[in-house]
Formats: sequence, C-alpha cells, structure tokens
Amino acid sequence: MTHLLPEILRTVFTLVREKHGLGVLKNISSVCKLWREIAQPVLWSHLVLSNDTIQKFTQIHEDPSDRLELVRSATLQIEVMTSTFPENDPDLQEFYRLHGFPRTHDLHQGLNGFITSILPNLKALISLSVFVSHPSWTKDDTSWYPTGFRLQTEVLGQLLRSLPASCRDLELDTGGCDWSSAVESHHLCPDIWQVLPRLRHVKLRLHSLCSSVLLRSPSNPEDRLYEPDLEEVSPLNAENLVHAAQLTSLSVCVLARLNAGSPFHLCRDLQHKLNAGAKEPYLAVGGPYYSAKPLSLTSNLVHAYRSGCFPSVTKIEVVQQKHSFRSDREAYQEDLSKMTEQERQRAELYGHSILIRDCIENKTYPMPIHYIDDDMCGLYDKSDTCVIGERKHLYRHAENTVWNETVYGARLPFGTGIALAGATPKPPPTLLTRKEWRQRSKKGMLSWRKEEGRTGVKIKRVVPLDGVDVKFDYTMMPLLPARGERIPGDDRID
Repeated sequence: MTHLLPEILRTVFTLVREKHGLGVLKNISSVCKLWREIAQPVLWSHLVLSNDTIQKFTQIHEDPSDRLELVRSATLQIEVMTSTFPENDPDLQEFYRLHGFPRTHDLHQGLNGFITSILPNLKALISLSVFVSHPSWTKDDTSWYPTGFRLQTEVLGQLLRSLPASCRDLELDTGGCDWSSAVESHHLCPDIWQVLPRLRHVKLRLHSLCSSVLLRSPSNPEDRLYEPDLEEVSPLNAENLVHAAQLTSLSVCVLARLNAGSPFHLCRDLQHKLNAGAKEPYLAVGGPYYSAKPLSLTSNLVHAYRSGCFPSVTKIEVVQQKHSFRSDREAYQEDLSKMTEQERQRAELYGHSILIRDCIENKTYPMPIHYIDDDMCGLYDKSDTCVIGERKHLYRHAENTVWNETVYGARLPFGTGIALAGATPKPPPTLLTRKEWRQRSKKGMLSWRKEEGRTGVKIKRVVPLDGVDVKFDYTMMPLLPARGERIPGDDRID
C-alpha cells in the first residue's frame, strides 16, 4: 500500500466516501501521515450541513483553520420543521404565524453563525446550495403544520452578501419557505442582482421574485412594489441593469415541489396583499394564480438576453404548471360532457401541463402530465418523449436543471465541464418508457387521443407556442401528427 500513487489513493478515498460515508473515510485517514494528507482534501471538498449540524459545526470551527480552505462546495440541507398542536386552536396557530416555532429561532441562530464565522473563511468555495425539503407526511398526519416554519429573507440576504469572491454557482431552493408575516420585510431580489454578475449556474425557487433581480430600483432597492419594464430602460438607469458575462444557466422554478413551502407570489402582488392586511397562510389562496400567468420577470429575461446582458448563457428557463380544471371530479366530468370530441381530447391531454418558458428561444412549451394508476403519472417532456414515474420525479425531470445531488447529500451543478473533481451525482430516479410500462402494467396507458391507433401516425403533443408571455389555455393547442399536418376535423381555436 505504501507504493500506491497518490492519484490512486485519492480515487480510492473518494469511492470510500461515496460508498461508506465520511465516518469510514475519517478512520482510514488516521492510518498514516501520507494517507491523512491525501484524505483531508477528499474529506473537506464537499461540505454538507443539516438543521442539526449547522450550529454544532459553527461552534467547533469558530476559529479559522486550513481545513475550511479545502471546501469546494457547501450544501445546507434544511428540513421543514412541523409541530403537533390541538385541533381548532386559533391562538396557537396565530402565535406560530407571528413568531414561528421555537426551533426555527435555533435554526436562524445557527445560520447566522455559519454566515458570520464560516462562510468568509471558505476562500476556495465554488458552489453553494440552500435546499429546503419537507419530511414525509400523509393527509391524516395532524402534526403537519408548516406555517410556523420559515427562512427569514434577512438571513438569506445576508448569506448572499457574504458569498466568497470565489463562489460561482448558486442554488436557492427554499420550496417557498422564505416568507415573513411582516408588512415591511427584507426584499431579497436586490441581493440576487448584486451577486448575479459573477455567477455561472443559478437555480432559484423562492416564495417571491420580481424583475429587481435584473434592474435594481435606483431610488429604493427595498421597494417590493417596483416592477420595471426592460423595454423602457432609460440611459440614465442603464447602470442599474444587470450584466452577467459569466452566467451560463439560469433556472427559475415557479413550479412548487410537492409537500414543501407556500405557493409563489410576485413581489409586487405579495406587498399589495400584505398592505391590505392579508396574513399567512391566507396568502396561499392566490398563489396558484401564478402557476400559469405570464410573469413580467419572464418577459424581462428575454429583453435582458437580447440586450446582451448574458453573452455566455446557454439556458434561461422559467418552469410553471397549469391546471385548467377544478379538482372536483364531478365538476370536471361535467365540464367534459359539454365539449365537442376535439375539445375533450385537448382538455384531457393539456388540462394539467407543466409550462417551460424558454427565454432564449422566446417560446412556451406546454408539457402534458397525466395520472395513470398505481401512483404513477405520464409526462411528455420538452423533447416530446413520454416518460412514466412518480409525480415528484416527473417534476424534477421536467425542470431539467444542471443541479443534482451526490449520494452523500452534496448539491452542485453537473454536466460537461461543470462537475467539481471527486463528485459523482446520485443515479436519477427510474422513469419508464411507454413500452416498459405496457410490459409492467395493464391498468392504464397514455392513449389520450383517438388518432393514437392510426397506423404509422405519431401524435405530436409538445408543440411550442410563440412567446414567453403566452397565457396558456388548452384550446390553443393543435392536434397534429409529428410531421406537422393537421388531423382532419381539428377545430382548434386560433
């Protein structure tokens, strides 16, 4: 073993970390001085902290050490905290809404310590991810009360302002948990504007966003009512327009992850509601409205791209979802009964779709998703390929971001020329093709159109629409074979 080349040992130690965990690798590193010197960079290259370990790690490493300079990626894996409370206790609910769970204060204290004591010393940091997940739950679980959990936007803003100069990749995926009940709360978008010029790969899934990530208000950056129009930028305000020469990919996810956070709001509309006295969780009533509404942010992203603000970018996408029908099954069937055959085919296909707003192509891609059976759904993705799997996995497949997770929980971007050394992405969830689903189950298939059985005809389902500002409706969609010919009898509303 003493004659093994350092490169081979480094590869072995990386495999040990991925297969057996950091504890085993830590024990191995104590065998001898040579192994320790090689294993230390592997141990520290990807830092993963959770609710329970953030504060402890900060206390142990409060004094700067050379080890912190070995960190290349940092991941804050935060799990939503829930609480059990007696049913119909409005006083306790109001207390949680105003002040949060007691444990959320401990989390914020740990985050503040990490930001002030640890983050400035991560001088070689390349990638940072803040990812919020929700524990597994069922509809009968009375402990599921997330309103008392929140990530304060002030803390996230401080984190962004404290990013080391070396950091180039950023994921802020709070699942909608970054909200405040205060009428005057911190506006996070100007902080994103501040760091965007030096970033390469960015993914955002936040409770609220606006175009201030592109054009900062010259008078008051904290103004959440400010929603600029990049088509009308004056030369005097040009210095406040973002210029991100290194930005390669930007993914904005309005599509909420299952079982996490509150629905999305535009900053301006959120502030109007707060000014009118609306309170969480009642803000969520209007949240789904943004799932398919064309966002001014999306149109402004197109204008920014065409104005040369992102000369190196290869991907700018906003992901939304669209429900055309009420969730009530009887009402849904009643709606279908009033339609023509062609309308019904469109409604059944596009009634629930995931929308990809491609800001480089200036196109909207409606991708139909459909429940089949056995908790399985089918999705036609952006390339018009059918995949079948669990809904949460199909959502992730539809988003198609460069961000992925390793087997030990580190989240960072992967792709050609992207991945950091010594990081291997976790195998993706298993998704089935139509053929594999036929072989596995006879309970349902994706024959959503009568023309499906016509010999030699492949129905084109994902038909891009011109513009990212399209207010999508299922009646807009054609019924076309793949070669682009209209199907006889197509009564599409143009």
